[in-house]
Amino acid sequence: MLGAAPVNRFYLWFVKKNAAMLIGWAILCVILTQFKLLNIANAAHFGGLIFGTLCGLYYGLPRFRWVFATLILGLLVWSILIVFGR
Repeated sequence: MLGAAPVNRFYLWFVKKNAAMLIGWAILCVILTQFKLLNIANAAHFGGLIFGTLCGLYYGLPRFRWVFATLILGLLVWSILIVFGR
């Protein structure tokens, strides 16, 4: 959504419809986990959200690609360190 070009005819649909649905779904997942109704991997989902946001910004803001590439690389290295230990 963040990497979509405003000239794309689906841009406003993605931003208005999907953003509200995804935010609502994220809140619902956290609530269901906190009340122990469902065991949802919220950290993994929010990690994917952060990674997807960085990728979208990488393509959507070409002037700052080096910043987002550095953040993406740092996130990947951090994830590998967490999974496989130091």
